[in-house]
Amino acid sequence: MAGRSGASGARQKLAWAFIFLLAAREVSAAREMHRSAELHSLQATVLGRAGEDFQRAEAVREDMSFTIQTKWAKGKASSLHWSDSTITFSFVGGDKSAGETPHYVEVDGLDTKYRLMPDGAAVMKYIHGMDTVSIVGWQAYEGGRWGNAKYAKDEALYFRADHNPAVGETKSNWHGRSVGHVVYQGHGQLYFFNSKGVQKVIEADEMTAYPEPRTQRLELHIGGNPKAFSQPDRELSVLIDAMLGEASCMGKSSKCAFRCFYDPDKDVCGPAPFCHKVAADTSASIVAPFGQQQKCQAAGAEQKEAADLAVKTAAEDLRSMALGVAEELKAAPDISKSKASRRTMKETLKLYEKAGAILNVWEALPGRLGKEAGNFVQAEKRLAHTDMKHWRGRADRLTVPEYQEAAAQPIPVVRATMAFSAAAKLHSELRAFMEKRPAIMIEFAKSESKGKCRLSDQTTADKGQLGTFLNYFMLVPGFNTEDVRDTDLGLPEHCQGFLQGLGTINVKRVAARVADGEAELEKEPDAVAGNSSLVEVVSDAAEGERFRAEGGDAAVAETAEVLFILACVIVCLACLLFGGIFGTLALGSMRNGDGTAFLASSMIGGLILFGAFAMAWPVGVAALVGAIIFVWSWSLLEKSAMPHQLSALQLAAQLSS
Repeated sequence: MAGRSGASGARQKLAWAFIFLLAAREVSAAREMHRSAELHSLQATVLGRAGEDFQRAEAVREDMSFTIQTKWAKGKASSLHWSDSTITFSFVGGDKSAGETPHYVEVDGLDTKYRLMPDGAAVMKYIHGMDTVSIVGWQAYEGGRWGNAKYAKDEALYFRADHNPAVGETKSNWHGRSVGHVVYQGHGQLYFFNSKGVQKVIEADEMTAYPEPRTQRLELHIGGNPKAFSQPDRELSVLIDAMLGEASCMGKSSKCAFRCFYDPDKDVCGPAPFCHKVAADTSASIVAPFGQQQKCQAAGAEQKEAADLAVKTAAEDLRSMALGVAEELKAAPDISKSKASRRTMKETLKLYEKAGAILNVWEALPGRLGKEAGNFVQAEKRLAHTDMKHWRGRADRLTVPEYQEAAAQPIPVVRATMAFSAAAKLHSELRAFMEKRPAIMIEFAKSESKGKCRLSDQTTADKGQLGTFLNYFMLVPGFNTEDVRDTDLGLPEHCQGFLQGLGTINVKRVAARVADGEAELEKEPDAVAGNSSLVEVVSDAAEGERFRAEGGDAAVAETAEVLFILACVIVCLACLLFGGIFGTLALGSMRNGDGTAFLASSMIGGLILFGAFAMAWPVGVAALVGAIIFVWSWSLLEKSAMPHQLSALQLAAQLSS
């Protein structure tokens, strides 16, 4: 019982970790990709590696295309057939000499030409240890014309994007696997591509290893000049998104502030309120270049003044959303460990996702309004007021006293005046929201630090340490993360080191775990939907660690596990019994010279044992060993019964009774 309780506790910790990983320090793969999607309108310092990304995007814009040589596939991630190809991504449309911007992005070198929709997305994804970039939102050129837009993830375009080294070649086996397929190693797994282009996982003893791994670098070709990617999946996804950002709103950033993204899972557009779904009768325009063929339309207009007004109105809507979510956070009840049920986790996710999405959009907004970007004069003037200020992502940032003053005000007061920052109020309520859930913070720190950082809320001093940890973790203004390295914060052992490590968080790992966790939560009947109206970018359920948020339903999960184990035992015993019975029949038939009965009994017994192995190899081994013992026991009984020999059927009847 203790073992089951421990397993349930571990899963509960993963559930809590999932909630925080979704918006931990407001860093996610979605945010990184979204920011990188419009590098031409952002400062090159937005990302740690943005300088190189910016230069690469500029080179592609100048040359109008880039080429890679890699494998590609189309369809569902679990049933892809990969092909080698030289693939070119090109800008199409617009007269470069006249200063016109491109209309869309085209992909050539596949089975036909494809063009990417402006509200599509490039998403990093693990598939059996292989790094890939998948694209949702495209049209194929078929029968002399462009077909309908495809946004379903089961119809995504996939591109292999990794430096996984070749470590050996396949051996043959009884399944008919041929010799000589190159075996790659990635993320702890070995895989190869068979003659049909299907990716297969393999064990180390099933290959002939090379003396030394052979690294194969994925190269980017711009203007005929090759240059190897350093992180192929991240850099390729950023580059594709940068091209789509360039083509959005027909490349005229003065017509829309944000490039839109469509989420096919939830059938929503984001970021809200700067993007909304396209109406059924929409014709092609500056903010919807493909008309009703695309899913999302940006907030903007053909004329510059009208576009400026639309963006200003959207900014006002963002403020209203922020204060509405702040009210929801404030009204949320305290959640103890015992009350952290699956449904409660969903509610927590919903609110945290809302707040995090708004703050992410708010932080990025100034960079999309200035002269170097959209040059939205009226919208920028509105954003200059204190109530629209953020403490990051802008030159005239909110000061620490202004943040604290806004945090201290009631929400109705902040709503009624421009004197207090709505972003600060939302963030302060988000911090208070998590302070109401101390067990989540405690278990998250413990789980993610591998049990080293142990916080508590038992005493007043413990609560003070937890509050300090939360301030630095959530980047509350006034709590400089540099202090984590230079100042003793008075935290429990290992907790300060844990905060230092958050700066090197693995973005892809976060994205994979968040998406998997959300998928697991949504399996529950009567699911609480995530924040579908505030999607910033499409996130995919990448291959990664599986999160099962058990919460208050842990007992149900434990019961299911016990029933599954019992079912395996019953099936194993049944296979043992019937395999042994038909084994004895086959042996008896052979001795009696009855070839037909021997063949029939052998085939049936073999099928039973094969089914046991198909269910699980431990079940198959147990059934095989049991059947052998069964037949051996029959042989002994047969000898002891001489001269009155028992028939195989008589023995089977006796043993089964």
